[in-house]
Amino acid sequence: MAFSWFRRKPTAIPPSAPAAAQPEVDSGCTGVCEMDMASQLCKGCMRTIGEIGNWRHMSAEQKAAVVAEANARKGAAE
Repeated sequence: MAFSWFRRKPTAIPPSAPAAAQPEVDSGCTGVCEMDMASQLCKGCMRTIGEIGNWRHMSAEQKAAVVAEANARKGAAE
């Protein structure tokens, strides 16, 4: 039997720990998804491109803060 560097023993993948249950925060996305170049805000949800791009990496508290800011922007724009 020849030795091969490419043969490896199968390893068991350990089960991942369940993620801590965080309440889901609605992003406020309206499906418009069009950036206003002057304000650098989405015309639908009033979030910045950074807030939209980082949404999935934010904690529930950070998401809630972004939604509160976006709602304040909506109120100021009306």
